[in-house]
Amino acid sequence: MKAKATASGQGLTLDVSLLGHDYKVTCKEGEEAELREAVALLESRMRDIRDSGVTILMVDHDMELVLNLCDVIHVLDFGRIIASGPPDAIRSDPAVAAAYLGTMPATAEVEVG
Repeated sequence: MKAKATASGQGLTLDVSLLGHDYKVTCKEGEEAELREAVALLESRMRDIRDSGVTILMVDHDMELVLNLCDVIHVLDFGRIIASGPPDAIRSDPAVAAAYLGTMPATAEVEVG
C-alpha cells in the first residue's frame, strides 16, 4: 500500500494504492466528511486484507484509524519506542497521552451549564 495526502489552496487530495487498486479522493475546504468517508473505505479494505491473514505494517498519524485497525501498536516519539501493546493499552498509556496530546493536570474542573 502506498498513500499520499496533498494539501493545497483547493483542499486536500488523498491518493492511495492498495494491492493494485488506486483510490483518489479530493476534498475541498468544508467537505471534510468526504475525506472521512474515504478513510473509512480504506479502513474497511485494510481490515478485509488483515482478516484474510495478510500482515500489514502501517505507519500513520491518524490515531483513530490506527487504534481501530491494528492488533498491536508500537508508538514512537522522536524515533524512540515509548509504548507497545494492544489498542486499549495504548489508549490509556500516559506516555502516549503526553507525547501526542500534551500533559494534562491530574484534576480538572469542568463547568456545565
